[in-house]
Amino acid sequence: MDVSGPEEIVAALRAQGFVLSEAGGGDRLRVSPAARLTPPQRALLRAHKGAILERLRRDPEREGHEAGVRRRAPHDPRPDLDAAQRDAVWWSVLLELAAEVYRPAGSHGVYGALHASRCLGAGLARTPGGGLRLTPGAIPPAEWPAVRSECLAPHRTAVATLLRAVAVAAQALAEELAADQDALAAVRLVWPSARPLDPRELAEITALPVVDWRTLPRTVPAAAAREARDMNKGARA
Repeated sequence: MDVSGPEEIVAALRAQGFVLSEAGGGDRLRVSPAARLTPPQRALLRAHKGAILERLRRDPEREGHEAGVRRRAPHDPRPDLDAAQRDAVWWSVLLELAAEVYRPAGSHGVYGALHASRCLGAGLARTPGGGLRLTPGAIPPAEWPAVRSECLAPHRTAVATLLRAVAVAAQALAEELAADQDALAAVRLVWPSARPLDPRELAEITALPVVDWRTLPRTVPAAAAREARDMNKGARA
């Protein structure tokens, strides 16, 4: 990697799919997946560690991405991993469900085991059958067996149950979104410019009062009746 400064190092590593972030309160540099780093890359990172950390602290791209991840996945303790792993939302749902189902959510329970694994860098991935499985993610492969045996194995049944629940929920949401797209396609046959509502529009519609049609007056106001008759006359003419 023929680079000379922190800007070039960060750009070159990101172009190769690496995620760089601060750790240990900002005095350590974390690169994931660490197992892919070559010896020359490791040497370069050690030599420029301080400058790279300073570069990351003033990185608007990272701050913007991580802020968006925190909004979408508020329970994921490692939003910095989402750029590479794209699993923050799954982790947020998984951890929230673990805290809800397996109380108390202490450091020695199911929640604590999953939370610790994620903090270390564990990932989530889809299986060919549509399920979810835990992966090493940013954890070095040599350390993953220890994480599994010490953190996850004591809670194997509970973790498997939670993963199945999150996978089923994800599949149901995917089917619902697909149905929405089918409905939108049907609407566009008669309204070509139809589009999904943006969040602001959806919030405004949701905020509208709910009115029971059975409580509405059954008589049509005179002005509305005259307007309807005039429109019908114009249409016949």
